[in-house]
Amino acid sequence: MQEDFDPYEKEIKYYTIGDKTTLKVGIISDSQIIPEENSPNFFYQIFSQNLKNTLEVLKSQNIQALIFAGDLTDSGTPYAYDTINKIFDEVYKEGEKRPIFNFIMGNHDYWLKYMVNNKFCPVPGDIRQMQFLFYDKLKEKPFSHKVINGYHFINWGCENGSMDDPNQNVEWAENQIKIAYENSKTKPIIVTTHFNAKGTVIGSNGYCAKNLREIFNNYPNIIHFSGHSHYSLIDERSIWQGKFTSVQTQSISYLELEHGFENGIIPCNEYGNNKMAGQNYMGIIMDLTNNKCEMQRISFADKGIPYGKPWIVDVPIDINNFKYTLEKRINESIPPIFKFNNEEEKKIILEKDDKIKSGYAIKFISAFHESFVHKYRVVLKNIKNNKIKEIFYPSDHFLLPKDRKSIMRYQFNNTGLEKGEYNVKIYAVESFGKESENHLEGSITID
Repeated sequence: MQEDFDPYEKEIKYYTIGDKTTLKVGIISDSQIIPEENSPNFFYQIFSQNLKNTLEVLKSQNIQALIFAGDLTDSGTPYAYDTINKIFDEVYKEGEKRPIFNFIMGNHDYWLKYMVNNKFCPVPGDIRQMQFLFYDKLKEKPFSHKVINGYHFINWGCENGSMDDPNQNVEWAENQIKIAYENSKTKPIIVTTHFNAKGTVIGSNGYCAKNLREIFNNYPNIIHFSGHSHYSLIDERSIWQGKFTSVQTQSISYLELEHGFENGIIPCNEYGNNKMAGQNYMGIIMDLTNNKCEMQRISFADKGIPYGKPWIVDVPIDINNFKYTLEKRINESIPPIFKFNNEEEKKIILEKDDKIKSGYAIKFISAFHESFVHKYRVVLKNIKNNKIKEIFYPSDHFLLPKDRKSIMRYQFNNTGLEKGEYNVKIYAVESFGKESENHLEGSITID
């Protein structure tokens, strides 16, 4: 039966709910539920609780549809899917109405037990097995087209476990989009994939789907949702508009950072504790009405507290009215600034700390920005030979404002630095790249 299983829904499914015209949609991704009960990896054990907390918030907000943008599991085992079903049953009790599901498979949902340690992609015969397991457990086909209160939802999941262009059935997707467009030329068409479209939202220049943007460019009313990158929704680059609209959805398991930071891509404190990466898991609640699509970022970790101003796409959709183009966002952005109440706050301090692997922590005052500081650029100049080293530390922008620190303290990895005295300059940088005009300056000694 698995060999004969068709992962594509043959027909479009139609639903009419509520007032029949508006729609409230929850949007989440990457719960990465553990493959076995006693899986020790990372801080796996909190992921199930994160999913439950997330669903409880979405239920309290009376969502009518739910988008789950892939990587429901960390490696698609029956145990992981059974855990997901158990959590849904705990939140939505027997007889309670559930939202209409729009679930897709991510690359992790194709990874067989413990395959993470060797190959990204199962052998071809296993792909259909994983697709059937997804359907058998969740009762949702991996590829579907649904119309809810007149809004088209095209759910285009990964077609294998590859990290490189996993959206290969372009003919199916284009056909579904054309059907939706002919029926709905100015209303939003919701397309969900697991990978970002290359060159759009934050995270879309690494592992991404390279063929999506060319397809979506022909349909200005597409609103595209994606997961995979695990980057923070707090970052304003999470929404992008060009010839269509693209939004990345973060993760409800753990956060990742862009490459190039001194202490890696998983947010950690100065002692290497990675639980910080799971502290503020977020998603989106989208309201669709006759005159707009409104997207509100939500912290599920903090009982559904909204973050920032809603993102709004006006309906009828017209690219001339797009508010979130890269050019506009860069023009509107302002650089951070360091503010001091006294001379003591201007100091850069290098502390010895035996609990830190390198033995040192660097400490300095945080900069100010009306939205958030994205990172700090640290320039070290060897006083003796004038050699310069530049490193970057992420700010704690991925936390809610109430949880961000006024003093930044990082593990200082002095690998490659000679012993001696260094002049240090620290600049603050916002997410669109604008750097503070003022900076911190001081000296440290490595012995």
